[in-house]
Amino acid sequence: AELNTYDILNHNNIVITKDAVEGKAEPVIEYVDGWKEDISRVRKFEDLPKACQEYVLYVEKQIGTHIGYVSVGAERDAIIIR
Repeated sequence: AELNTYDILNHNNIVITKDAVEGKAEPVIEYVDGWKEDISRVRKFEDLPKACQEYVLYVEKQIGTHIGYVSVGAERDAIIIR
């Protein structure tokens, strides 16, 4: 299916494909482990909780591209550059 757009919001990935718009796609739900640690002060990928690292790698695999920036909070410097 042709990928039109994607968005990552609150640990959910939403992929809109041409088939989905035309009503031909079936939903696929996959569950991943979460984390409860505060990550707002983390600035290195390897310092994130293991489940968080695995989630980012999972999303990369699903969307087929590298994720270069991981936001860990609302502040301008609350970002991990990979």
